[in-house]
Formats: sequence, structure tokens, C-alpha cells
Amino acid sequence: MLSAFASDAALILAYQELAGAPDEVAAVPRLMAELGVTGVLFTADALHCQKDGFAQAVATGNALLVRVKDNQPTLHAALAGLCAAGRTFDSHETVDRGRHGRQEHRHVEVFDAAGLLDAPWQALVSCVARVSRLTYLKNTRTGLWATREEVGYYPCQARHDAKVLGGAIRAHWGIENRAHYVRDVTLGEDASRIRTRPGVMARIRSVALNILRAKGVQNVSLALNTNAVSFDQLLALGTA
Repeated sequence: MLSAFASDAALILAYQELAGAPDEVAAVPRLMAELGVTGVLFTADALHCQKDGFAQAVATGNALLVRVKDNQPTLHAALAGLCAAGRTFDSHETVDRGRHGRQEHRHVEVFDAAGLLDAPWQALVSCVARVSRLTYLKNTRTGLWATREEVGYYPCQARHDAKVLGGAIRAHWGIENRAHYVRDVTLGEDASRIRTRPGVMARIRSVALNILRAKGVQNVSLALNTNAVSFDQLLALGTA
């Protein structure tokens, strides 16, 4: 099952049921069309860096931002070469200092792709974001720091500045914690033994999660425990 998740509001907007893994690629353009929204910057996993997805985003008045990985070597090399030879029209840097001795430095650079890619990608890509991540990991026993470097390339139809594209990329990876983990672990979807029309129960979980998110709940696990022991608290979720 494929879902559309609104990162800013942390709400699940829609579903697209899948016939199997091969149907996932074709489901993204269908879901974009069914949402009926315009002016939205969609993000998706690298699997969905497909011409049909970009074309559907354009057709519906939206844009798609997806990472290109090594399994698309021709496109990946073209984007890497474009960024290496081009000049940025915007850049943005952030530093995150997390717990347990972890620091991450992100440098987002945006390059103009007009006239610089082969057809048919040329008609679908307006700019390319290059995201360079340098992560420092501290060994708490030895006090020594290890480093890890990674560079990613993200084509997009809409010309946005580096801060907007960097924020969208980070929000996409935040879906794992804010949606997938909550559904799989906190709401027990992974442990579910329902085999007859499991999509129905998946939608019920989504409705429950959306109600909690709309009420400003951040800790879903705590909210479930609180509602389980307080019927009044549970009823309060249904009031304005």
C-alpha cells in the first residue's frame, strides 16, 4: 500500500492499494492525479525517479523531487557532471548536533539544468540539488571521531532555493520516524495478523493517527496509553 504523507502537518492524505511490488512505480502517478492538488512539491524514494512520475507532476501543476542513485548510472553521471561543471545559483548550510556524539553538516547547492541534459529528461528537470553530508561520529569509549561523507543528487522540475529543497529532502527522510515507525511499532501494524482486507484496518489506523496529529499530539505512544485509561480523554479528541 502506497500513501501520501503531508510532512508539514504530519497527516496521511490518501492511499493507493498495490497489486504487488512492481505496481508501486506506476502507483505514484495515479496517486498524484487522484489527490487533486496543485503547487505541491512531492518527494519520493529513489525507486520513483521515473519519467512518468515527473511528467504526471507537471501535468497536475506540481513538482517532484527525487534522489538519483547508482542504479540509474547514465542519469546519475549526467547530474554529477552538470554539478561539477556548473555554477550554483543558491546554497545553504546546516549543522545538527545530536545526542550520543553525532554531528551532521549539510551543504545544499542548487544548479540550473536548463539546456544541459539530454532528452527526454531535459523537458522534465529545471534544476538539480547536490546535497553533501559530512557526519562526525564520536566513539564514547575512545573519544575518537570517525567521519562519513555522502553526496546525493536530486533533480526537480520547479526552480526552488537551496533552503526549500534541503528542507523537503530532510522532511522526506523524517517520514520514517513520523509515519512508518509509528504505524509499524506503536500502532502494531507489523504484528497484525489480519489477512482479510488488511487495507481496511490500515485506513482505520491512519484515521486514528490523523486525529492525534490534528490535536497536536507528538508522543503517540503516550497518547495511546493515556486514552486507554481515560475515557473522558478519548472523548475529548472528538470535540473542537
